[in-house]
Parts: sequence; structure tokens; C-alpha cells
Amino acid sequence: MGAVVEHDADFEQRVDAVGKKGLTPLQKCSAAIRMLVYGCAADSLDDVVKDAESTLLAYTKKICRTVVEVFEEEYLREPTRDDIERQLERSAARGLPGCLGSLDCMHWVWEMCPTALKGQLSGKEGKPTVVLEVFSKWLQINACGSSTSSLAAQDPIMTSILLTDHL
Repeated sequence: MGAVVEHDADFEQRVDAVGKKGLTPLQKCSAAIRMLVYGCAADSLDDVVKDAESTLLAYTKKICRTVVEVFEEEYLREPTRDDIERQLERSAARGLPGCLGSLDCMHWVWEMCPTALKGQLSGKEGKPTVVLEVFSKWLQINACGSSTSSLAAQDPIMTSILLTDHL
């Protein structure tokens, strides 16, 4: 969070005209991340965070831009030859020689599943489930989705590696 505050001064805590302290950087970032992770509407958080819906939307947009600007070079890049070789070594140590990425899924039973979705999300066990996919490559990505989602199919970096000769 420190890098976000250093990069964008709007995340610093400010004092208004009457001397009242505004939101802390933690509150601003937490509200924005909560909106992104849980899909909360800004107006559902304005009572909790004590800030206007428009301000929370602005912080959400700013944190997305700031995270990309600050961390893009380190985390949002194509893997180097060394990254690929290191991943191949890890895969070989796990008993998967030659595997650049591996996909694994876990089905969690969704006990409070809405009735309208139960048939669509029920599998061989007869209970509705949500799938947690973990796609392991040179960096790890976790995502929750429906049984039809596929991280490998949606990942531009993995697609680029598979379609070009990196080795």
C-alpha cells in the first residue's frame, strides 16, 4: 500500500476545511479492493466507509491505474528465458517434466446456492458447487468461477508462450 500512496497523492489522508480528518490510505484502498473483489456497489459501502459513492468509484479507478503503473514491470510482463527454465525445473521436481503450466481445480459445495442456479451448478454429486482454479506458471493466479471458466484459455501471457518459441 505504501507504493500506491507514494505514486498517487490522492491516497494520502487529508484534512478538510474544518479540520476533520478524511479517510486513511488503508480505508481508501480497502474500499476500492472490496468493490473489485466482492463486486460490491459503491453505494453499499458509502455508509460503512463514510464517503460518497462518486469518491469511492474514483478511488477504485485510481487504485486500478496505480497498481498497473507501479507493478506492471515486475508482475505484468512476459516471462524471461530464466523464468521459463525455472518453472520447467519446478515442474520436473513435482514429477511433471516438460510442463510449463499446470491446471488444477477444486469443487466447493455451495450450500446457500440460489434455487435458480442449483441445476446449472450441480454435478455428479447432486450438489451445487463453485470451482476454484489454480493455474501455476511463472507466477500464480487464483480465480473463482463457474465450471465453464478456464484460466489457461483466458491468459494472454500463457497464450503468447504457447504460440511462440520461447525456448
